[in-house]
Amino acid sequence: MVVPSKGTRRKRGRADNTDTFTLLAVAAIAAAIVIVLAVKLLPRSGRVQIESDPPAAVGLALQEGTSGAMHLSAKDMLATKRPFLIYGTAWKEDATADLVFQAVHAGFRFIDTACQPKHYNERGVGEGWKMAAGQLGLIREDVFLQTKFTSVSGQDPENMPYDAEASLEDQPKLHDTLKLWAILEGFVGEGKIRQLGISNCYDPKKFRQIYDNVTIKPKVLQNRFHDKKGFDTIGIARMEGMARQKGLTPQTLMYAFMMTLGHTPLSGTKNAGHMQDDVDLMLRFQQGEKILNDDEMETLSSLLGIR
Repeated sequence: MVVPSKGTRRKRGRADNTDTFTLLAVAAIAAAIVIVLAVKLLPRSGRVQIESDPPAAVGLALQEGTSGAMHLSAKDMLATKRPFLIYGTAWKEDATADLVFQAVHAGFRFIDTACQPKHYNERGVGEGWKMAAGQLGLIREDVFLQTKFTSVSGQDPENMPYDAEASLEDQPKLHDTLKLWAILEGFVGEGKIRQLGISNCYDPKKFRQIYDNVTIKPKVLQNRFHDKKGFDTIGIARMEGMARQKGLTPQTLMYAFMMTLGHTPLSGTKNAGHMQDDVDLMLRFQQGEKILNDDEMETLSSLLGIR
């Protein structure tokens, strides 16, 4: 699985250093536990695993919101069982609220954050989506919010989001992952959390250990793939040519490849034009377009060294 990290993302040859790319990837425990916040009527979904069943023949309703903007809903997109994109909010600091506001206006309805102030601004995420929702006439079930619990070892000691000396129930340590998971399972039962997952786990054995020893199984595994891990796509001429033929950039072609495999990419772009490119791709999938055929998928897999 290959995806560019910060840097060189081009719009029909675009280049800037403002974008961040991440993939939600299943199969590959964990520096953080992924939590999807519950909301009444929001279905249990947001899956990133490859589906064995064909997509349901459910059309995506595109309606006009109160502001005249297209009314897209996470609930409706989940109902299609077709691929979607998540807007990632890491490393945006004081610009978080404005960027989330722009992302929701562009059409993103799935948002990822974390309780980790050194990398995320959760308050800004809340301010941004609520402001955009007010203008677009969105309600809570139209927006899918995903956050994470991060242990003390992953926090900035000068900017802790909770009491580092608290009891296990209030602040579990990383090595107590199973105990923490059991606590969070209780919140699922109370309707405070919709689903649970794991991030930053690159050891399949550790993931299996957690999976086999918990009652509520992880719905997602969120991992990063970037050039420092030997994954990069920029500069592959054949990918650039295929992207142009599909009306995509090399980066959105990479998204299309991963979405066709059944994975859910995160786009962390800070560029409004790139946000629109990403949403346009998502809508093509949501409306049932088959962007890549089997031969093209095989070609890309070969180029990327994936078997």
